[in-house]
Amino acid sequence: MNILNQKEITFKDLERFFFEMGCKIAKGFLQEFLEQTDKQLAEDRNKKELRHGGKKITTLKTLMGEVAVKRNVYRKTDENGQVQHMYLLDQSLGFETIGLISPNLAEKILGLSCQKSYRQVAQTISELTNQTISHQGVWDVIQTAGQRQKKAEYEEIKAYKNHQLNGTKEVPVLFEEADGVWLS
Repeated sequence: MNILNQKEITFKDLERFFFEMGCKIAKGFLQEFLEQTDKQLAEDRNKKELRHGGKKITTLKTLMGEVAVKRNVYRKTDENGQVQHMYLLDQSLGFETIGLISPNLAEKILGLSCQKSYRQVAQTISELTNQTISHQGVWDVIQTAGQRQKKAEYEEIKAYKNHQLNGTKEVPVLFEEADGVWLS
């Protein structure tokens, strides 16, 4: 679609057109970077330990839109004889996606969900980014993030009970409030 051939053009149309064009260029750069990094990791890996298992196409949902990346998958046999599959690219970059949603997009979704309904969050994300998401997708992101937080808190409680926490701050008096009432 050539937006400049339209008879009635508004600044809003121009802004959206150039935003989408910028996102398209950025997606291409991100895809190229990820694939080149994965190629370098494939060359530098321990070939005796990590067997190449082919390439898999993964579509990541980012702030710029969907980015399709061909990633190498590797097979590794652990000391128990169990076969594990892994992506070196994910480990190298510390991918912590919720499903296939990038961390930046997940942060935006979680931040907005504290103030709006899931439908409103989905609409806002679709308007402000080059990514579309449904209200059910928003719910899924929130549930997954909640489960991760619950697990992290459980691990911290477990470490506390096992006297494995090493804090350095000590307070003489600790106050806790509940419903605006002071508790001793």
